Amino acid sequence: MSDQKTSGPADFGLFAVPRPPRPKPGLKSRSHKSLEADIGQTMRAMYKDLLEQPIPDRFVELLKQMDEAQENRSR
Repeated sequence: MSDQKTSGPADFGLFAVPRPPRPKPGLKSRSHKSLEADIGQTMRAMYKDLLEQPIPDRFVELLKQMDEAQENRSR
């Protein structure tokens, strides 16, 4: 039988290298793209009502003022 530890840091002389965490039983591995897609879908569902609300008049006016100021600077 081997005396190697099955958990904890691996010992390489002066340096102890931590072992990566083991996946929890029952959790399947998912790709990065799959997780990003799920996060995006969840956020769209959460903010759907907010995105459908009209832009406040004051905000539209501020945007117009910013556009005009930008045009005046570029002349």
